[in-house]
Amino acid sequence: MNRSAPVQVLGLAAVLVACASPPSTPPVTPVAISNFTFSPPDVTIKTGATVTWTNDDAATHTVTSDTAEGQDAFDSGPLAKGASYSRTFARTGDFTYHCNIHPQMTATVHVRSP
Repeated sequence: MNRSAPVQVLGLAAVLVACASPPSTPPVTPVAISNFTFSPPDVTIKTGATVTWTNDDAATHTVTSDTAEGQDAFDSGPLAKGASYSRTFARTGDFTYHCNIHPQMTATVHVRSP
């Protein structure tokens, strides 16, 4: 009987655990709300990625999709200074949005296949 076999199996198991990578998390793309603009005004992400908007203005803003209904609609509600809102985009497309309080503030999220 080979007594080193259990040690080899345990050693191999330790190597496999050490090499195993945790599932990758899609990246988060930041968008600042500053000086009454979304910055950057256009972002391109891959499906499954998340965009996080952070209000750096003293004024309250919203992040509201131009699509009013359905699975593509989103609305942050009022975001006070320092508040953030995140949305994960599950399908490809171009998603335009605006601030409900300041409608001149507009931008687009472009979602592409990985």
